[in-house]
This record gives sequence, structure tokens and C-alpha cells, in this order.
Amino acid sequence: MDTESTRTEWIRQQNELRARRIANDQLDFSVNITPRHIDSAAVDSSSSAPPVDMLDPLVRDFVSSRGDTASFDSSFEGLRYVGGVDIGFDHEEDQRGVRGPREAIAGATAVAVLVVLELPTLKVVYKDMEEGRLTLPYIPTFLAFRELPLLLRLFARLRSHPTWAHVFPQVVLVDGNGILHPRMMGLAAHLGIVADVPTIGVAKNFLHMNAEHLTVDGVKAGMKALHEASTGAMLPADGSGQALRSMLAPQVQEVDSSSDVTGALSGLSAIAPSGTSHTDFMPLIGSSGQLYGVTLLPTPSTTNPIFVSPGHRVSARTTLFLAKKLSLFRIPEPVRQADKIGRLRLSQLAKSAG
Repeated sequence: MDTESTRTEWIRQQNELRARRIANDQLDFSVNITPRHIDSAAVDSSSSAPPVDMLDPLVRDFVSSRGDTASFDSSFEGLRYVGGVDIGFDHEEDQRGVRGPREAIAGATAVAVLVVLELPTLKVVYKDMEEGRLTLPYIPTFLAFRELPLLLRLFARLRSHPTWAHVFPQVVLVDGNGILHPRMMGLAAHLGIVADVPTIGVAKNFLHMNAEHLTVDGVKAGMKALHEASTGAMLPADGSGQALRSMLAPQVQEVDSSSDVTGALSGLSAIAPSGTSHTDFMPLIGSSGQLYGVTLLPTPSTTNPIFVSPGHRVSARTTLFLAKKLSLFRIPEPVRQADKIGRLRLSQLAKSAG
């Protein structure tokens, strides 16, 4: 495998797919998300910043919420079937007998799982697995090229199933990133475009993007600041954040810019509204002003965040509220159930091999 030439080709394909990605909601169910309360005092009319109506509506909604999904009413009428996707790996050696992190081993046995949950019960009504050896190693930011073949077989099988095709998911949550990716083409986005299905990326670990000043340390520090100060938004520290800061004045107080916390934010500054009691998400906005997704604490008892980003045919706002709605624990239920089923199968394979 010529790694350099392969990467060049994969980047070309990712860029082509990115041009086909649909960033707004194209769903067969209705989405209704409305603020519970709009505080007109949050807008500084004397500011020279652009009027609120001129701001990106996605960013405006995130800022208006003060980082608290409870400040919105959300409903999804007509949504009945939600999919979850996960791929697990065994601990086998690769073809050369080399051991390493299981996700990095070429030749490891993988189990891909697709589940469909029915709303409102979140009961699993369909599950399917695809097993196979992955011939490619794990290369950061190119996950889809390794895992997509197994996943596409699962979707094709369900689409043509004589009995279960009617439960084909209306939206799919994927264990992986959507546009929270250097080329905005993580596994969820890639899968959504190729399979032509609305997708949301749900990642347990943060994929840092130095070019956008989005780093692991910065996000951790930001979440710590948000949690401790009940802050409600993350804004770019450069000029692109000034309009949003003005929009929130005089309701906010800036975190001390000399503190170690804000120093670790790598181009982002935290702002904290007064009078808020809870913060469960933080928008992930790069230094370019691009909104990549959110860091989310899905339940009140969650202390370790997940990283949620739009994939394909789902807006950033709908991504946030669906991930929240579908979470009983830290991991949204469709992905959690797919992970459970995959782990059980891998355990069975390990026992039979031993």
C-alpha cells in the first residue's frame, strides 16, 4: 500500500463527497425546536454588531440557549424509527503477527452492527451484524474507507429485506464523527452521503483540529469552565466572535482572560451568562467561525462529555436535540445498543476461538 498516494486519493474523494453533503434538515419527519424564553435585553441595540437576524441562525440558536437545551422545547413529529451503527474489533494479531491497538490493526476481525429502535419506547425492533476482516489499517481521519464496506452491506440488506424494510431508519446515529473532522468528512458524514440516509456523528473521544484551534486540552478546559461557571457558549476569540458577544451583553460576564483555563482554550474564549443554573453543551466553533458540532453532557448525571456533529441531511440544531432526546445514559441509545450487541458477538467469537 502506497500510503502517500492513497491518502492523496482519499482526500480527493473526501473533498468530492463534501461538496455533495447537505447541511440542512432533509427528513421525512417534522422538527419543532423553539426557545422557551427570549430575553430581549440580551441584545445590545447600541452595538455596531450585525443585527441578530443577520447572524447564522444555527449559531444564533446555540448562543440564545446559553448552552442549556432545557431552555428549548423540542419535538419530532412523525419520527418512529431511529438507527444506530457501531463497529467493534477483536484482539487478534494482524497478518504479520504484530499486535497493537485493536482499532489500528490491519487484518483484525470486525463486527459491524446496525440496530433500529422504535420511538417512543426506544425498544430495539431490528438488529443485524456483518463480520469480516479489515484489510486496511486505521489511519486517522480516513476511518470511513476502512469501515464503510461492512456498514453498506447492512443498509443494503435492510433496504431489500422482504419483512423488515419498513423499519428502515429515518435517521441514523453513528459511532464516529460527522463534520467534526479536518475535511468535514468523518464516518457519519461519509456514510450518510454514500448510503443516502440522514446521519449524526456521536464520538466518545475528541478529534483535535489544530488548524481550527480546536484541541483536546482546549475543549477539556472549556468544558471545565462551562461546568464550573454555568457558562452558556463558546465563541471565537478573534473578531468573528465580537458580534455574538455584543448580542449577549449585558447578560454575560467574561471568564478572566488571564486564567489558565482560558489560556488553554486555544483560540476560544468562554462567556458566562448570569442567572443560569445548568449547562449541558458547548458549541465547537473553529477559529474560522465554522460550527463543527457540540460537546454534550446528555443527561444530568453525565460528567464525561460526548462529541456530537451533523453528518448528512441533518442540521446542527437538530443534531444536538435529537442526540439529547435519544439519550438515557451517556451514549445515545441507538449507538449504545449497537455497541452492546457488537461486544456480545465479539465475546462469543473469542470464546469459540479459545
